[in-house]
Amino acid sequence: MSPSDTRESLLNAAADLLAGSGLGEATTQKVARGAGVAEGTIYRHFASKEALLEAVFARAWVRLNEAMEAGLPSRAEPEARLRAYLGTTLAVMGSHPQETALLRVEFSYLMAGEACPVPPGSLQFVRILEESIRLAQEAGKARPGLDPAVAATFIYNGVSKTWATLRAGPDLPRVVAGLQGFLDAALFP
Repeated sequence: MSPSDTRESLLNAAADLLAGSGLGEATTQKVARGAGVAEGTIYRHFASKEALLEAVFARAWVRLNEAMEAGLPSRAEPEARLRAYLGTTLAVMGSHPQETALLRVEFSYLMAGEACPVPPGSLQFVRILEESIRLAQEAGKARPGLDPAVAATFIYNGVSKTWATLRAGPDLPRVVAGLQGFLDAALFP
């Protein structure tokens, strides 16, 4: 197996464990077994278990951010792009269950530390929304006077917290419609 194949196998094994069982089950021994390598091999590719976890989370964010870009209307349609953001987010999360599960694990991982930083991958996710707000403002379609960076960060954090507490069920469509109504009222004149 090539070094890049080994690294990919380690990332896949760690992602499977994290998404399926959470942080507690993602031991280096189990990751190595899942990848079909010796435990020490992990440290030839990652400086630490934490570096491995961070690489798994970063890869999940890259996949989600790429799917977001592919799912949104083009930048030439700024109002449609901005209005589609929530629905596209939910569709992407629904079509990427492992990555979505990994984001929940990542939040738990970050909250277990002393500082609880913002997940690095989420910064690109927020930048996509920030750009969408700015483009819609420039086209005269979004509420003027909003700071796109502040609005995008607020929306991301609010929707993330709401999504983290939701469970699929009969009220989910009502909650999503309520979120969309709130966003429309906040973003559009």
